[in-house]
Amino acid sequence: MPRLVDYPHGSLKSALEIAAAVDYLGGSCSIVNCADRLKKKISGAFRSLISASIKHGLITNNKEVLNTTELYRVYKLAYDENEKLETLRKVFFYPPLYQKIYERFKGKELPVAMLHKLLIRELGVEERYGSRTAGYFIDGAKSLKLLENGKLIDDVTVDSTTEVDEIGKDEGFLPDLKLEGDDLSTDVVTLPLVDTNDYFTVMIVGPGMNTKIQLGEEDDLIILDAMINKIKKKLKEGSK
Repeated sequence: MPRLVDYPHGSLKSALEIAAAVDYLGGSCSIVNCADRLKKKISGAFRSLISASIKHGLITNNKEVLNTTELYRVYKLAYDENEKLETLRKVFFYPPLYQKIYERFKGKELPVAMLHKLLIRELGVEERYGSRTAGYFIDGAKSLKLLENGKLIDDVTVDSTTEVDEIGKDEGFLPDLKLEGDDLSTDVVTLPLVDTNDYFTVMIVGPGMNTKIQLGEEDDLIILDAMINKIKKKLKEGSK
């Protein structure tokens, strides 16, 4: 099957933070100014967060200039919490991949433990992004009250015909930061942080692997989980 490429490489929370920064700067700003506002360095990881905000329909990117969208404006100017929640759900389901997951499991139990495998095997997600993408979907669904008692609620209308249009295009972006792969010997994962005293550092050293991961917020644990899953896979292969 064709590989789906239009899925977020960041959490909904991070996507909203990027859009809020652009909005604070007048609704239009350069990537550099956005990074300065959030006190982050421009890196592959930061560009992945911008990409996630684009894929959720919150901002656009035109030659390194970011602009908030009408969808973000509706969210920002919501009259009450119900309208805000409804808009956030539209934002959440903007990526076609998330629509597919919902349509498949609405009203049913979401296979949390094996969702990453399903994304890789059946929905075209790259293996190195499987665990993180599953985590982003699960966390977002919980925060928006879409996932209750292990089941996806079935009373949400999703426009399954939505495709990535001008809102969802990434223009001028560097490739996503490589976090795992067949050769991890040169990987150094450094996540942008506000203060170097406010993070935990995890070193993973082993056969073909020498990786440093800095954890500064809860979302970063998803990356650590992905690395641990990689180690588990290697250990399992080695025990055969």
